[in-house]
Amino acid sequence: MNKNKLIRIVFMSLSMCTIMSLCMTFIMVAINMGFTEGFIRAWLIGSGIGFLVALPIAFVVPMLVEKICDKLFGKITV
Repeated sequence: MNKNKLIRIVFMSLSMCTIMSLCMTFIMVAINMGFTEGFIRAWLIGSGIGFLVALPIAFVVPMLVEKICDKLFGKITV
């Protein structure tokens, strides 16, 4: 794996983890708590936990899916 591909994978994983954890926890805290006094604190704590859970998944799952797709549909050369 070349350096550019590794940087791309790290950037994509961090970006997706951040965006997804913020969006998903915002909706879940809003549904479960409503927009109460402790909303922001609960949202930020939940986002941090969500990010830590999603980060290893974001690094592993895309590589596994890419390998499965390569086997099913053939490897794409760029």
